[in-house]
Amino acid sequence: MFHSIRNRISKGIDSLKKRFLQEDNGLLFSDVLHEENIQQIINEEVGEYRDRIYSPTTTLAAFVFQILNEDNSCQAAVVSKRSEQVARGEVPCSSATGGYCKARERLPENLILRLMRDTGQNLHTNSLDTWKWKGHNVILADGTTVSMPDTKENQEIFPQPDSQKPGLGFPIARLVGLISLSSGARLKCSYWSLSR
Repeated sequence: MFHSIRNRISKGIDSLKKRFLQEDNGLLFSDVLHEENIQQIINEEVGEYRDRIYSPTTTLAAFVFQILNEDNSCQAAVVSKRSEQVARGEVPCSSATGGYCKARERLPENLILRLMRDTGQNLHTNSLDTWKWKGHNVILADGTTVSMPDTKENQEIFPQPDSQKPGLGFPIARLVGLISLSSGARLKCSYWSLSR
């Protein structure tokens, strides 16, 4: 029984991904978060930037495409960008992934968090009454832990728990998110170390 429910949910998620990829070319969810809002958040979080092939907006669009695409590779994101340029009659960018990967690293973490919060809040606020529990906008809390790669940087941010002997095991982070019951959108998320 649980297997069939899981398959149905998985198919629904795949269908949603395909719809976004087809309708928006995997770029911006225009029904959920308007382009003006995205540009305003980018301006506030990134500040001034040079005009390049992978501007913050283009990089963000390629990153969303990469996440939703069945092939989650950087190469798929770059090929999508090239295809878009060819379709518009522009000279296509290089097929190498280095420029895209560097541009993605330049995106501030807070930019992604703000877009996630704004999108989630928009979906939550505008959810249909029939999706609400007895007419109420219910917010769920969920959490988990994840093991981090054993790097010096991660050890500083997420030191090993006191229960582990020094030098054994991996840094562990706690994650907590607030989720809209009616839309399924994440409204807020936080992370911290087990040892703090």
